[in-house]
This record gives sequence, structure tokens and C-alpha cells, in this order.
Amino acid sequence: MPQAIRMLMNRGYWDAAGDGTEGGAGGGTGEGGSGEGTGAGEGTGSGEGGSGSGESKISDSEAKLLKEVMQKKKALAEATDNIKKLSEKLAQFDGIDPVAVRELLNQKKTEETKQLEAKGEWDRLRAQIVEEHNKEKQTLSERVSAAEKALQDSQRVISELTVGNAFAQSQFIREELALTPSKTRVVYGAHFDYVDGQVVAYDKPAGSPNRTQLIDAKGDPLPFEAALKKIVDADPDRDQLLRSKMKQGAGSNTDVKAGKPDNMADKPAVKGISRISAALAKATTK
Repeated sequence: MPQAIRMLMNRGYWDAAGDGTEGGAGGGTGEGGSGEGTGAGEGTGSGEGGSGSGESKISDSEAKLLKEVMQKKKALAEATDNIKKLSEKLAQFDGIDPVAVRELLNQKKTEETKQLEAKGEWDRLRAQIVEEHNKEKQTLSERVSAAEKALQDSQRVISELTVGNAFAQSQFIREELALTPSKTRVVYGAHFDYVDGQVVAYDKPAGSPNRTQLIDAKGDPLPFEAALKKIVDADPDRDQLLRSKMKQGAGSNTDVKAGKPDNMADKPAVKGISRISAALAKATTK
């Protein structure tokens, strides 16, 4: 037996129970004699003495062999422990068919893929629906804008044919006011609207708060002539807007036909009226 193995056995690093023999510790004498020892097993082991006292030193090769043996013994113990742990984990899968489990996993993966594809198709379909809806919305918005513009144009034409004609044909303007029909419309045109097929008068211009329709005793819209007279009468500048109706007399030199004195025939009747001037200026800029 190699001396390195024998030394391992003597130091307790080597388990010799498996081979049926267990060596005893050798004795030695100071003179270099030989000693014998008997083991507890069937075999016998003899100790080899050397010169001097104590155990002899091992060589480098024997030390290397000893190190390798210890490493292998440690690796074997770790492998045995890992096998035990793996066996315990494997026991948890007892009765489970690996092939069937693999098929189930593949089937689940396939179903998930189909679901993702279906979701992707739905997302694309939804995006297409949204796009088409936006196109229809844009088209509808353009149609509404065009219809509103056409309606405004129509209302403008209707207003010109109704409200404008009412001012142009007004007897009250020709006989009572010092303004022409067109200028009178500039000043008071905002008081009139075309509603439900007829010209309707209001006490205030369009856009004013608490604007009220002018009606007669029966609750019907006040006719244009009466409404215009009522609006002019409520104007603070009414005295400057009405024609002069001074009766003829000695030295009056009244222009009966024009309703004005001769010395005022060349003077504008509404000179200095800020409201009329502002209205005319506004109409000129349009």
C-alpha cells in the first residue's frame, strides 16, 4: 500500500471499511527498529519505522496525490447531494407525461399567438373605422359650412328684397324725414329683420341685450311704417331728422314743396348728428 494512502488511513482521512481491512498505527523506535500493529478487521497491517522518532515526511508526488484524493472525495460528496436534491424535485413530477405537457404548452402558445393576431386585426379595423369616420366628419363639416354660407347669402338677398324694399318704398321716409331711404336704412336698418316671411321691427338694433319685438294692440308685428315712426320718435335726434313743416306766412319765404325755408334750402338738415355720421361712415367702409 502506498505510504500516502497509509498516512491518510492513519490520520482518519481515508475510510477503509469498504475493503474489509483497517490498518493500525505503526510504532517506531529511536534506533530504527520495526514495529507491528494489528487492526480490528481480518487483515493485518504493519507499521514501517524509520530512523529517528515520529512519522516520516511524504514526498511531493504523494502530497499531490493526497490533494487530488481530497478534491475528488469532496466532489463526490457534492455530486451525491445534488443527485439527492434532483431526485426530490423529480418526485414532484411523478405520474406526469412530459410529452403531453409539451403538447399543452405548444397549444397554449398557438392560442396566444392567434389571440394576438386577432387583436392586431381588430386594432387595424378600428383604426380604419376611425379614419373613415374622420373623413365623413370632415365632409359633413364642409357641407355644413357651405350650407351656412349659402343660407347667409340667401338671407342677405331676402333682406335686400324685403327690408331694403320696405325702406325704398316707405312713404314715411319720403314725406317725414330729411334723410334718403338708403341713408335711413343705414341708421335704422338694424332694427328690422325678416322673420317667417315678413319684416319684423325691434326696439333695439340687432345684437343689443333685451331686444324686444314691436307689436300692435292685437299682439301682431307692427307694420313697417308705424314701426319706423315709433323708432324715430324714440330717437334723441328726432327733431333734426324730421322735415320742417312751418306754415307759409308773410316774409316766411317757406319752400312749400320742400317743406323748408328758403334760407335753409342749401343747408343739410342733419348737419352735426354724430349718430348718422357714424352710421354712414360704417356703411362706407363695408
